[in-house]
Amino acid sequence: PGGRLDLDQATAAAWAARHGESQLIADRGELGQTRRIGDLEIASELAVPIGDHAQPTGVLALASGRPDAFDAGDLTLAEAIGDALAIAIQNLRLAARSREDAATAERARLARELHDDTAQQLVAIARQLDLVGASVGPEAAEQVERIQDMVDAALRNVRRISRDLRPAVLEDLGLVAALEAIVADAQRTGGPAVDLRVEGQ
Repeated sequence: PGGRLDLDQATAAAWAARHGESQLIADRGELGQTRRIGDLEIASELAVPIGDHAQPTGVLALASGRPDAFDAGDLTLAEAIGDALAIAIQNLRLAARSREDAATAERARLARELHDDTAQQLVAIARQLDLVGASVGPEAAEQVERIQDMVDAALRNVRRISRDLRPAVLEDLGLVAALEAIVADAQRTGGPAVDLRVEGQ
């Protein structure tokens, strides 16, 4: 059955995981060892590492209740299957990394557009409203001021979204500094009390 492997067990699978080498046990009885999986008493087993032999991703293990159930041909076939599984796992990891990189690039593009285009346009609108407010009567000036407040709020939101998409602190100073900045920002804006502790490197 699949699951986390106990490397301290005296099994072919544990050996393959520890040493990164294939293992074939033709008859456990000759070794004076017994092993059971549920109701099945294991007589022979083989195991091959999957992936990098120095640090396998996993182990492909087969077991039988019959002595000498596996031979060198079975071991060769299992090794070929293990190699194919390793390639498939690596391809899945590369695909996931590629999707993550694409998502990061898209977030960076949106952040640049918000900062360079939308935010600058809002700044320009705010400046034009300043000019309009200075040239109209008191009643109209109040309306312009309300619009100015809405523009300012929109500008703050755009900058916040741009920062959240691609935090400059994260790019320049790393993860810990970025987390510290997020905690400080949350406390400044009345967010919940947060105690940030970093352990290790």
